[in-house]
Amino acid sequence: MLDVVNIDEVYNLLNKKSIEITKPEHLKFKWFFNMLTRTMPWQNSYINFFEGVPLQIGFQQMNDEKSRKFMNEYMIPNSRDNDIIGISEVIVRGPLTNNDIKLINNIFDIYITQTEPLTIQLNQQHVLVFEDSESYSVDIITKCNNKSFNNKSISIENIAIKNI
Repeated sequence: MLDVVNIDEVYNLLNKKSIEITKPEHLKFKWFFNMLTRTMPWQNSYINFFEGVPLQIGFQQMNDEKSRKFMNEYMIPNSRDNDIIGISEVIVRGPLTNNDIKLINNIFDIYITQTEPLTIQLNQQHVLVFEDSESYSVDIITKCNNKSFNNKSISIENIAIKNI
């Protein structure tokens, strides 16, 4: 899920490029014996799943700064307590099809800094890499100031989180 400033603008831009994307919608769920509906303070929009790897890219926009502040206050990940600053790089490996590569190129065209492996500079601090491989895996590289976690990793199925 990629956080965006204007999800309608992203939706319209990708539509103009003939990329199939869902209309931005708020996440809603029923609770209290299905009598009440809770609407989350953000909108999501998704492209189709890739053909060669079990991955889907989504875009998300918070309703407003008040909602973002509320979420930041109450949805505190334990990574902050452990001095893990954030994600710096995500490396997706797998048998990418030509259509997958074309889709990535169409979505991220102006952010691509390298074609082999396909490297996307999302901003000054975040990099997304797509690398062709026979098997599917995802490496999530974090920035970590906690010396006891530095240079350690944890793997869950085909996802590895590596603290640097």
